[in-house]
Amino acid sequence: MPKKTFDQISRATPRQRAAAEAYAAAELEKMRLPDLRRARHLSQVDIAERLDTTQGGISRLEGQADIYVRSLRRYVEAAGGKLVISAIFPNARPIEIEGFGDIEPPHSNGAGRTMRAGPSKGAPTSPNGQGTKKERSSRRTTR
Repeated sequence: MPKKTFDQISRATPRQRAAAEAYAAAELEKMRLPDLRRARHLSQVDIAERLDTTQGGISRLEGQADIYVRSLRRYVEAAGGKLVISAIFPNARPIEIEGFGDIEPPHSNGAGRTMRAGPSKGAPTSPNGQGTKKERSSRRTTR
């Protein structure tokens, strides 16, 4: 039978307890976006209304691993906070990085929503720039 957490804590040395408490405190300071929103007692709909977008858009944003800094800043502000980006180096104090606030993402309409740019008419749609097999075949038959 596995040991119960209480038993492990009661047998821990003061040093082990302090280390466990420090680790727990550090982990509580880390949150993913959905956890942050819930900790602020907000729903996706609440955030969406504050950002003039949809609940589905907030759901997608919360699931993304890589988002624009501007989008993250707006999300945090909608939750009532302020986004601070810092660089941390060994043997130095954290350095706050400034200058992200006014940067617009590419193809932005300025209203907080990013416009997706698709391929231009007739442009190859494959990543290698040569087009799909069907597009290459079509070009050969029309020449």
